[in-house]
Amino acid sequence: MAIKIDDHRGQQLVEMIQQWPKEDFETFQQMMMVRFEEFKAVLKANGISNFVKEFYEVFDDAVVQGKTLVSCSKGCHFCCRQNVHVYKAEAAVIAEYCREHGIEIPKIYLKEQMRYGWKELAKTEVGWCVFLKDGECSIYPVRPIACRNYFVISNPKLCDIITYPSEKGFRVVSKVLVFPLMLSVAFGGIMKERKDEGGSLSEMLLPYSK
Repeated sequence: MAIKIDDHRGQQLVEMIQQWPKEDFETFQQMMMVRFEEFKAVLKANGISNFVKEFYEVFDDAVVQGKTLVSCSKGCHFCCRQNVHVYKAEAAVIAEYCREHGIEIPKIYLKEQMRYGWKELAKTEVGWCVFLKDGECSIYPVRPIACRNYFVISNPKLCDIITYPSEKGFRVVSKVLVFPLMLSVAFGGIMKERKDEGGSLSEMLLPYSK
């Protein structure tokens, strides 16, 4: 496979499909490569910002077709208490959206978030996403792929890791949607070709903050 799989999403995909019959596995690989080449063509024709926006639409359509038994719903926002991975191109699209809609990106808050590691941030007072407003995502149309590709099937209240910490035996169960995951891995492949490794949301947005 030409797409290098070396991140968490990629490993999830490999674990899911490696037990499939050989013909199904090979067909899926071919589908993934076709998508990858299609995405490269869209990127070349439209530029990185438009590509990211168009990809989000394709991804969301795939999610609608495969989304069943997912307990996530509007107003449920405990998963917004973490610092997700964001590619530089995604951060630029978010910053553009914020400029167009008058959404502030506060530098002090982002810097405070950057003091903590990936896992410990969620348990701090600044663990909430900078874009969470009144329990809802204020940049929902351009939220990053890391947010789009997370589907919980357990009781939503368990996502409140302060009240229900994993060290006391509470577990959040998430669901992997195969085709959306395939798309996200192909998207990651495009970003790697561009040498856009990205980083935490707070780190990537800091240059756009005030």
